[in-house]
Amino acid sequence: MRILLQPRSRNWLLYLPITTAVITIMIYLVRFVMAGATFDVVIALRMLLFSFIVASIYSLLGYFGLRYILLLSKLGLLLGLVMMSILSQGNATGWEDLAGFIAFLFLFGAGFVVGIVVELIRIIYVYIKQKKQ
Repeated sequence: MRILLQPRSRNWLLYLPITTAVITIMIYLVRFVMAGATFDVVIALRMLLFSFIVASIYSLLGYFGLRYILLLSKLGLLLGLVMMSILSQGNATGWEDLAGFIAFLFLFGAGFVVGIVVELIRIIYVYIKQKKQ
């Protein structure tokens, strides 16, 4: 996976604000453009905080070299945002917004959990392979 930065690289600190900005823009597009919600500063700041927390987790995962968790949780985030945008389109009442947000959290969490499982399988495989040598 040469597309990612090397583990233990200081460049992961630069990755944090870039990822925060990208996630924030994607969430703002879904919430304020696609769903047609009116702009609220408090909600926008909460979304920014959420994006910062997610980006911090991504930066830590990348820094420690847990690439499969990083990639699969990003896939879950992307799928969750797509599902949230599909469920929240048009004149969505509170229930459609809530269902979209729950679907987003579920897919984001599922991507994270699948990433952990894949990373554990990789670690066990490498351990068994080294043990045989």
